[in-house]
Amino acid sequence: MVESVAAVIQSKAKITSTQLLNDALENIKSVKALDRTNRGKNYTILGTDRGPLVNLKNYRHRIFGAIVTEESLSTETLKQGLLSFFETNPRDYWPNQYVDVRNFSIHYANTDKDPRGHMVPTVAQHLAMTDKTSPDFVPPLIELATELVSFLRVTPVN
Repeated sequence: MVESVAAVIQSKAKITSTQLLNDALENIKSVKALDRTNRGKNYTILGTDRGPLVNLKNYRHRIFGAIVTEESLSTETLKQGLLSFFETNPRDYWPNQYVDVRNFSIHYANTDKDPRGHMVPTVAQHLAMTDKTSPDFVPPLIELATELVSFLRVTPVN
């Protein structure tokens, strides 16, 4: 049941064409579009108590979605493919992260120092890509795990 889903990861061995990228983006979108509210009837659980109703405007009540691959398009083609998807879809359907396990991670950035800026498309102001040559480079799967744990830490049960 979608109410039991906190996160989805679209895993592809290769995303080496815009069609494969679009397929992965559409798969994430299809899950994020599901009605977790049960037409406004579902509520969160706080400990053993009934909490507030599930509200999809609250990023913690949404599903975290990531795309993971071992081989990607060129960075320019990937950027254009992502931007094209972003221009034609509401932010609620955007993936939270894109990970090329050997080379980079793409996530969101927010210059307002909003702590949710890295994983929440609805508040993001920029798209950021990690740089493998940077001395501060964190392996992309470690970065994904960190973001996912951060999300799950604050996501209520419903």
